Amino acid sequence: MKKKNIYFIEVNAVYSGIQKKIKLPYSTGLIKTWCLQNKTIVDNYDFPDWICHRDDVDEVFDRIVDPSVVGFSCFTWNWKFNKLLAKRIKDKYPNCLIVFGGKEPPNAAWLQQNTEWIKSYPYLDIIVHTEGEVSFEEILIEHLNENPDYTHIEGCTINHGDYHTITSPRSRIVDLTESPSPYLNGMFDDIYEKYKKEGFIFSAVIESARGCPYSCTFCEIGDSYFTKIKQQPIQQIFDEIEWIGSHGIDFIDDATSNFGIFHDRDTEIAEWLVHCNEKYGNPQTFKVDWAKSKAMRLFSIAKILHDGGLHRGMTLAMQSFDGEVLKAVRRKNLVDDSGMQQITKMYEDAGISTYIEIILGLPDETLEGFKHGLCRTLEIGEHNHVGMYVLVALRNTPFGDKEYIKNYELKYKRILAPIARWVEPPDGIMETADLVIGHKTLPTEEWIEMYLFSWLIASCHHMGFTEKVVRFVREHYKIEYEEFYKKLFDYIGTHPNTILGKEYLSIKNHILQIINEDEPTTFWGRQSIEFPTFQGEKEEVSCLMYIKYKDDFYGEFGEFVKKNFDVNEDIINALVDFQKITMIDPLTYYPIKTNVEYNFVDVIHHNKKLKRGNYKVELDANNYGGDYLEYGTDLYYRRKTGAGRTKIRSKNGKILL
Repeated sequence: MKKKNIYFIEVNAVYSGIQKKIKLPYSTGLIKTWCLQNKTIVDNYDFPDWICHRDDVDEVFDRIVDPSVVGFSCFTWNWKFNKLLAKRIKDKYPNCLIVFGGKEPPNAAWLQQNTEWIKSYPYLDIIVHTEGEVSFEEILIEHLNENPDYTHIEGCTINHGDYHTITSPRSRIVDLTESPSPYLNGMFDDIYEKYKKEGFIFSAVIESARGCPYSCTFCEIGDSYFTKIKQQPIQQIFDEIEWIGSHGIDFIDDATSNFGIFHDRDTEIAEWLVHCNEKYGNPQTFKVDWAKSKAMRLFSIAKILHDGGLHRGMTLAMQSFDGEVLKAVRRKNLVDDSGMQQITKMYEDAGISTYIEIILGLPDETLEGFKHGLCRTLEIGEHNHVGMYVLVALRNTPFGDKEYIKNYELKYKRILAPIARWVEPPDGIMETADLVIGHKTLPTEEWIEMYLFSWLIASCHHMGFTEKVVRFVREHYKIEYEEFYKKLFDYIGTHPNTILGKEYLSIKNHILQIINEDEPTTFWGRQSIEFPTFQGEKEEVSCLMYIKYKDDFYGEFGEFVKKNFDVNEDIINALVDFQKITMIDPLTYYPIKTNVEYNFVDVIHHNKKLKRGNYKVELDANNYGGDYLEYGTDLYYRRKTGAGRTKIRSKNGKILL
């Protein structure tokens, strides 16, 4: 008997400058390896192709021949692509079973509120909710019957055309040891060899633990279904990391939501990552979401990764500093300002980068409350990086719930996916998302100002361009960060001919275009006339302008400081010169030696009194040979670890900063 063909579709976004990069399809890999444990499936199904790179949709469609079942892993970055491809498959092969899974298809609760939705998707047969391994296995077994009835399969929605059936919820997998690894059973071998020959570079996903104990309204994992954390077998994690390292893959994304929550176990994982890096030279980057509010306890794990060269920043996930806002999103910050100061100081003294995460436009947030909270991050000592994320309304969270939307009077705008380096894919299918641009305590015009104020702090302070000046002014002249940056914000809004003023207008016009256009056509990532081939976040493009025109930038900035605050002009002149020379310039060859007129580093970092002298320092950094695009790319990918700043050493070679 001829076997039935199964195809899995799991494609990622296409990013500026790295079109030949592929993420190994871990989600569908887990489902495929699970299903192949079943002999009935092995005996009755073939897997002729696995679509895991976003090629032109016509090319992908041509690769799918006589499909019996096609399973799609759906997320924001591939939703429209998947829907278009699924429709074309169904049109040509009407008996093919189309199955959607992942975070983007609506969950059962949303479908109960929006009963007409599925009628617009006649090509979609089944949605698998939550964990998909067991459900997909049972779908394949049922599909072998002459008249299959999928309504008894738990955890699914079945499309009958004029109506749909939501089946009973499925219990979670009790023991993840039952789930084999797609790395270790050879599942990825053919994909790896195929794309390696074509010159692709790879990234990999592991899942050291599954689930999250928190219920944040902005996150889909906040569903009560996932509140109990289940661990993958640690030896399997070790073996997967070794497979990844031995195959020359430099980037690992751990899909766990709280790395470090199992302290001893995750310490072993960190040590194994460093071991494999030393053995194979890879992985080089370990991306992870750290356990919430446990940064003090996680220091030892972060130090292992830092010393091994794999650490990319300790997350201090606050989301907001306003108690009412946190209540609205079912979140609580477990560390107060004093505790945060201790944490940031401990990490900074050890040379380990940290960053705080804040979300713009959360319910009950106000403009002034946001500005105050953002500047509080500076007061507690977070000067390295604050990830300021716009709020996307994910339908499978309370932001898709009609009562929640009504209660907070949430205002949404459909835009192109807010991914800075996302570019138009080969087929021109543009993915979209719903951006929250206001609510009952935040009019849209104030949301715009919030966005612009976040850009100012990000580009000037956290990218380092004004950081040393403002920290010195705070320490020496006792001028609070909020006062300083509010004055600077007002200044650039009334000085459009300055470097900062021009960037302010450019960014304002860009975001206004995005939220006012009738149909989404404007990319989230910015470009500039000076650097037309570089696309990035608003602050990274600004940084290219700051460094290219650094003499004008620092001349204007120095004048602003002297005219708006009661400061000593000679000290500020020397301070601004020090700030300017300590920022990496793509045109400069490092290391360089220079003299500094004052002990600025001691004042900023060690609370010492200002002293005048002749301080000899050496500044060191990567050399870019005039390549602004490589410099900008490093800003994008390494901003959490201080990219853009030189290392400052004393004359005896000790790293001062």
